[in-house]
Amino acid sequence: EANNGGLIVEISQGIRGFIPTSQLDATRVYSSGVRQVGKDISSKVQKRLNALIGEKIKTRIIELDREKNRIILSEKRVTQEGDAEQRAETLRKTQEGDILEGTVSGITPYGIFINAQGLEGLVHLSELSWDKVEDVGSLYKVGDDVEVMVIGISDGGKRVAYSIKRLQNDPWSEAISQYKVGDIVEGEVQKVVPYGAFVRIGKGLNGLIHISELSDQLVKDPADIVSAGDKVKVKILSISSTERHLGLSLKAVDQEKAEVTEAREALSQEELSEAVEEAIDEEIK
Repeated sequence: EANNGGLIVEISQGIRGFIPTSQLDATRVYSSGVRQVGKDISSKVQKRLNALIGEKIKTRIIELDREKNRIILSEKRVTQEGDAEQRAETLRKTQEGDILEGTVSGITPYGIFINAQGLEGLVHLSELSWDKVEDVGSLYKVGDDVEVMVIGISDGGKRVAYSIKRLQNDPWSEAISQYKVGDIVEGEVQKVVPYGAFVRIGKGLNGLIHISELSDQLVKDPADIVSAGDKVKVKILSISSTERHLGLSLKAVDQEKAEVTEAREALSQEELSEAVEEAIDEEIK
């Protein structure tokens, strides 16, 4: 039998016990493999619990109260026994800066959980990639093999922080050598916000066109000028390696185009004047 709190199971004839949802293996209950909360999640969990009716589950008794005729069971205590030994061994020989092979054990909006040789830890969203990550699920799936760097161990190993991006080349170091202030480059608008537009000009290289740099005219809404997905040519106004930020301008490109056009028109007028003068001189001769 399944209810909101877990599973009521039959241990033997006439003897029943209860497995709280929190004591079930998370992979049975949550699609991500990690405990989650929310109304939508609760309904999905209930469906998964209902689907377990009739299955045999190996458990360990974690609470026994004969007076209240209550038996609380745990599947996690069984499935994690081997993991605990491996975790302790990995923790004993691991330190910050070490590189470990692991497997994605859970995906959340704020990052992914990695089980590396029994030592589970979190790769925070900010440590997944040098590029901006909009959708974690589009990058990784539960069960994917990944290589991680240990960047933090605290509370006796209860909290472990991993990084994936620190094992990748930082595109900013290449950007500093590839680009310079004043360059005009092509990019794609990633997002339009009230104060401007974010543009990607290369893998891991994002910059902001401030609203004041969108046009020579007064701009009240950046969406009137650009939209996500637009291909634009922008001028690099600033490169900040410390803040990992590019300052970009759309209007500066238009201004340069206007200056070039004016210069060409001026040159054409000058050439025309010279041609007329030459023709007059020839006629006089």
